[in-house]
Amino acid sequence: MASHDSIERMTYATGVNAINADTLSQISYKPTGVSDGVTYGYIANGYSAGYLDLVDRMTFSTSGIAAHTDATISEAKAGCVGISDNVTYGYITNGWFSTTADRITFSTGVAASHTDALPVAVAGQMAMAYSDGTTYGYMVGGYHTAENINDGERLTFSTGVMAAHSDADLSTVRSYLGAFSDGAI
Repeated sequence: MASHDSIERMTYATGVNAINADTLSQISYKPTGVSDGVTYGYIANGYSAGYLDLVDRMTFSTSGIAAHTDATISEAKAGCVGISDNVTYGYITNGWFSTTADRITFSTGVAASHTDALPVAVAGQMAMAYSDGTTYGYMVGGYHTAENINDGERLTFSTGVMAAHSDADLSTVRSYLGAFSDGAI
């Protein structure tokens, strides 16, 4: 199990990746993140000799990273899914042996439990998440009780409610996935 406290930062104009000078407040394994897309990024720290509930915040203009106790999540966990509307809220849901969801309000930097963002189907950790940044965020696949799953869930940003969405089911069962989106509706 490889754990790290470093963050790599991509400069889109050049396509160059480099290690950020500031590091996470703890070395961690399987963290997840959400961002408001402009000012801050939040990293739920994952696992480090135990599950963590600590969230670090990166200020994009300075690349500074620090523990942000206002965004501490409701349950220590790793392998979570992060979904963001890139403006108002970021959601950190599921994780290893977890059935909790939290919502970070970007205008205040405060996290709170948000049960409406829990998946309806089997809760999987290490699922893939992506968003159009405006209307919907999706969580698909993952790992649950010794097996991979292919379930699709859709989070409606205007209501903060996640619901099963079979059109988003993966074609086969998978976990430990990565994803990205062009952000278009």
